[in-house]
Amino acid sequence: MMKIAYLGPSGSFSHIAAINLATNELNILDDLEFVSKPTITSLVESISSSQADQAVIPVENSLAGGVGETIDALLKFNGVFINKEYLLSIKHCLLAKENYSLSEIEKVLSHPMSFAQCQDFINANCPNLVMEPSASNSQAAIDAAQNANEQKLAAIAPEFCAKLYDLKVLKKEINDSQNNVTRFWLLSNKPSDYIEGKAAKTTMVFQIVDEPGSLSKVLKSFADHGVNLSRIESRPSKNLLGSYLFCVDCNAHRDEEHFATAMRDLSIFFNYYKWLGSYHLSVDTKDQLKKG
Repeated sequence: MMKIAYLGPSGSFSHIAAINLATNELNILDDLEFVSKPTITSLVESISSSQADQAVIPVENSLAGGVGETIDALLKFNGVFINKEYLLSIKHCLLAKENYSLSEIEKVLSHPMSFAQCQDFINANCPNLVMEPSASNSQAAIDAAQNANEQKLAAIAPEFCAKLYDLKVLKKEINDSQNNVTRFWLLSNKPSDYIEGKAAKTTMVFQIVDEPGSLSKVLKSFADHGVNLSRIESRPSKNLLGSYLFCVDCNAHRDEEHFATAMRDLSIFFNYYKWLGSYHLSVDTKDQLKKG
């Protein structure tokens, strides 16, 4: 049986992405176990230690930016490779144990990021309620279901949580922006296969030699070899204040000749390099959960 790990508890957007990927890409739901992990680091470790066959991990959100713990964890553990990219449209819902009117709700639970992404709705419809942060949206849904008798509680969480925890959907799609998308990576302990002619990305982390103009030379070399950089993010090296690593996404596969040539020429500028994977965008990037 294949095990796919996700960032839990059950009902999280990571869980939804894992189910969608398994349904649309792997086609093995009947012989598959979904495993909840409490942190991003434990997700990556589950692949490195062979506790899970694959893991679905958040990388960045279109509104909030990159998830620093993801890159840090991939640097910490070896034998973990990005196999696929998956994009999930984030749609927050207001859930509660009973069909409360918005004016009846006394407290709303959710992850702080979700509060920020639904602030206009909260201000317009429930300006006086108490907002209590939770470790995750799905944990907020669990708490709203279990503690409903104490207060008129609601949770901001995916609609999937209503099914899992017997909650009512008071309002759908309450996020302020409809352009709210989270990018996930599917990880495994083996690199993905190269499909010739199919668009691919490569993600790598490197540290450049500390010399004037080194970064500009690196960027120019990528351009000279026709390698487009779609994303570049700096992360502290954790060795010395002011010392940084660069995490880069390239629109190329490492098995493509022009990319391999570029990396040979670029190696003189690096004093650290780690390839995290070359992978293809998921064919299916639907934002709805297909099966639960």
